[in-house]
Order: sequence, then C-alpha cells, then structure tokens
Amino acid sequence: MLGGAALTGCGSTGHPTRTVANAGGGRSSPLQFSQCMRANGVPSLPDPGPHGYQIGPGSGIKLQSPAFQSAQNACKESLSR
Repeated sequence: MLGGAALTGCGSTGHPTRTVANAGGGRSSPLQFSQCMRANGVPSLPDPGPHGYQIGPGSGIKLQSPAFQSAQNACKESLSR
C-alpha cells in the first residue's frame, strides 16, 4: 500500500516541486499513479524518480489547473490501495 503522496505547486521562487511517495507492499505504485494521471489528462507528467516527482518551471505541468486537479481526484484511488 502506498502511504500517500501529495503533489504541490511551487511559488514564485521558481524552485522545483518535489513530491515523495512513500511506497509500501501493496499492488499500487507511484508508477501506476503516473500512468493514471497521463491517462486522465496530464500527458506530460513524468514517471517518479528514486526520490519522487521532480516537477518545476518549464515542465508544462500546471498543478493548480482544473485538468490536473481532476486527474488527481480520479487517480487518488491508486494511492490508497
């Protein structure tokens, strides 16, 4: 089971956004979450690296956009399995 992940935006400082997902022993994974997000309208979301997601300026990902929020709501089930 995944302990949880939170995708948060960056402020005007331009520092990259970093999200770390705490993975447990369940069937769900951060990779499955990324695949779900891409399938639900966030095609440029990268796969997480060893330290979580690295999303920053120039990534094309708008964390506060309605499309991102909708995909995150649709995919949150994959985080709680």
